[in-house]
Amino acid sequence: MIKNRPVNFILKCILLTLSFWLVEIPLNIIVFEFELFFKPYNIEFWHINKAFLSTIGLNVIRLVFYYPIYIAIFILLICPMTWVGGPWKALKSVLLRFVTKIAKNNKVLRMAVINCGLYIFLSLLYGFLLMPETKEYFAQPFFYYFVLSTFVSPFILNYIPYYKKLIKEL
Repeated sequence: MIKNRPVNFILKCILLTLSFWLVEIPLNIIVFEFELFFKPYNIEFWHINKAFLSTIGLNVIRLVFYYPIYIAIFILLICPMTWVGGPWKALKSVLLRFVTKIAKNNKVLRMAVINCGLYIFLSLLYGFLLMPETKEYFAQPFFYYFVLSTFVSPFILNYIPYYKKLIKEL
């Protein structure tokens, strides 16, 4: 019988990262709505349509450009079977030691740090190396809203028993 543990592990990682993304969408809609509501020059009270369209547009861009790279790096960081030798093993041990120092026994906090850290890393990668014309992205408030939502999403998913078990397995 062929063991399919690596395939199951990869599928669980993909499910978890896409679930993080799906939780981040309503969080971003809520934060965008509060931003639009509290701007002093706005006449309308609720701008749910504008907040919804802005969030969906930005998250679709994130899904297309960030998530293929994000999922690959996430699997490499989480999977104990990767990065077997050489300098990659040393790099992984340094990264995981840093994350473990931040959250010794709390896997949810580790996932939050990894999720948020990967988002910031990919944003910097795109903003300064791959697409330097998008540097103004870091001056916009929505970047910081996304950072907040990527950090909070693992904590919200931890309330669902299936995801709580999945985070502990990984």
